[in-house]
Amino acid sequence: MKELIWLNSAEQKDPKYLGTPDKPGEFAKILKNSADFAVSQKKITSAPDLSAYQQGIYAKAL
Repeated sequence: MKELIWLNSAEQKDPKYLGTPDKPGEFAKILKNSADFAVSQKKITSAPDLSAYQQGIYAKAL
């Protein structure tokens, strides 16, 4: 489990992870890219826009 990284709430707010409500982080892009890949593999029929993933991350609690 050397690849597993545990982040505290301050680290989760970093733009490379979840970000903040005003500045969404990279995690939403990773989710979107994963969904787009699943579409290309015909595992799902469509993927929502990036904004749907950004809105789905509740960063206010961090």
